[in-house]
Amino acid sequence: MKLLKPDFVPRMADRGLDDIILSAFFHQIGINELRMAINTMHPDLNIDNDEIVYYIEERGGLGLTMTGPGMKPATPRPDAPTGLTQSSKSISFTSPSCDLYYARWYVDGRFAADAVEDCTKATGRRIDKDSIGALPGHVVQVALVADGVVGWWARIEVE
Repeated sequence: MKLLKPDFVPRMADRGLDDIILSAFFHQIGINELRMAINTMHPDLNIDNDEIVYYIEERGGLGLTMTGPGMKPATPRPDAPTGLTQSSKSISFTSPSCDLYYARWYVDGRFAADAVEDCTKATGRRIDKDSIGALPGHVVQVALVADGVVGWWARIEVE
């Protein structure tokens, strides 16, 4: 298996992998066909079978009946931040406001910046649009990071 970036699972969830996998399971499509379908829809992923299994494990099995040796429990991840708003110059979120997390920002699914302060500071919960190249029509995602684990993404479309 390839070395995965710490944001692999939330990035794949944001891309809609849950629905693709559940649809494949419902239609009794095998893992090889599922891999080909994912890579056709998202050619930049180049996902392999082990990564699909890892993703399903990390998503808590997606409600699927999964058994097998080595199946591990999902990694606990921070919830997505809430209260996303934007002004003409910045994007911010209101919650959480604690020192356990820092924010990681993405534009259209690509990493853009890490906050320089933790979430107790207003500046740790806000990013200037210009600093990350966010233009009208772009989707900005933000995740919380705790102990190196990237959490679930919240998103807002830039106006």
